[in-house]
Parts: sequence; structure tokens; C-alpha cells
Amino acid sequence: MRITLLLIGFLIFDLLLAWFLIWAIMRAGWRPLTMRYPPVDPAPDAVRRTFQSFRLGAINLGYCVHVAADEHHLHLMPARIIRWCGAEAMSVPWSAIEPGKRLIGGKWMTVSIDGRALAGPAWCLALADPDTAAPAPKGTSADDRP
Repeated sequence: MRITLLLIGFLIFDLLLAWFLIWAIMRAGWRPLTMRYPPVDPAPDAVRRTFQSFRLGAINLGYCVHVAADEHHLHLMPARIIRWCGAEAMSVPWSAIEPGKRLIGGKWMTVSIDGRALAGPAWCLALADPDTAAPAPKGTSADDRP
């Protein structure tokens, strides 16, 4: 009985510690951008995709971000489980995004927001620079094109 209670206590402590660490990382890495670029409603004609992968510095949010791209903003909305850990939505104006380069066969792209590296799908990040929003490389589907 004591071992069972000890194991349950350890498991609860471990889960709370993991949540706290993820919360602290989100607070330090993601939150500064959400404070600077608060969320606004995407335009009705915005292109939307769910469960996209992004990396902001060392924070890897694989399949955890919903994206909407309209004429004025890149809208990043974390999935529910990441919101539970402290990440909030943001709407970054295209003028604040410095284009980078395409990676991994053109499907991924890096950009810079306030000096912070953001990597994600090229279909949305390429809109920051119309020159890089050229047709997708050979072998990509129509869904992957900007």
C-alpha cells in the first residue's frame, strides 16, 4: 500500500514538474512575441491550416500550431495542449517578419521576428517576401504551395 502511494505521489510530482518546466520555457520564449504582437481576428479570406510545425529558437512545436495567413498578418494559434502550458496566440504583421531562406527541398523556411529565428512551413512564411513566394519546387503537392 505504501509503495503504491509513493508511486502515485512520484507520478503526480513528475507530471507537475514537467508541466512547470514547459510553462516556464513558453513564458520565456514564446510570451515576449505574444506581448508584442497580440492576436487579432484573421480576415475571412485567410488561408488556414491546422496542426503545423514551427520552431522558435530552441522551442520546437511540432504539429502544435494552427496557422492563418491573411493580407496583413501571420496568425499563430497554439493547439489546446500548448495553451495549457502557457502559450498564447499571436498575430505578427508581415512588415515585422524578415524573410530567410527555404530549407529541406523548399517545404520549410526560416524567418526572423524581432531577431528571433522562426522556422516553419514555407506555404505561409514565404508570404513575408513575395520574391520567395515563387512556385514551389518540383515534387511538392498543390497543398504545400503558398
